[in-house]
Amino acid sequence: MAVNKQIENLLSATGLQFAYREFKPYKNKPVPKPPYIVYLIDNESGRGADGKNLLMRKRVTIELYSNTKSISHEAAVEAAISTFEFEKYEEYISEEKMYCVSYEFDIYEKIRRN
Repeated sequence: MAVNKQIENLLSATGLQFAYREFKPYKNKPVPKPPYIVYLIDNESGRGADGKNLLMRKRVTIELYSNTKSISHEAAVEAAISTFEFEKYEEYISEEKMYCVSYEFDIYEKIRRN
C-alpha cells in the first residue's frame, strides 16, 4: 500500500478533514474551519546493501490545527497513529490565533527488487 494511502486510512479514523501539505480552495469548496489536519512526508532515505536500496524510511509529519486546545482531537490523532513511535510538539501561531500540534514518526517500506 502506498504510504499516502496508508496515512489517509489512519487519519480517516479521526473524523477530521485532512489534506496533503495544504487545503486549496476550489470553486465552492473553501478551506475548512479548524479543527483540521495537514500531513506531509518531509524526508525520505533509502538503506540497503550491495549498492541497492532495500528499505525506504519516510519521515511523516501530521499537524493538527485548532482554534482552542483540544485534548479530544489530540487523543483521536494519537489513537490513529498509536502503532508508531512518535514525537509530539505544540505551538501557538499568534498571527493565525490557532494551535498547531505536530506529530512526527517514521514509516518503513521494503523495496521490491526483481
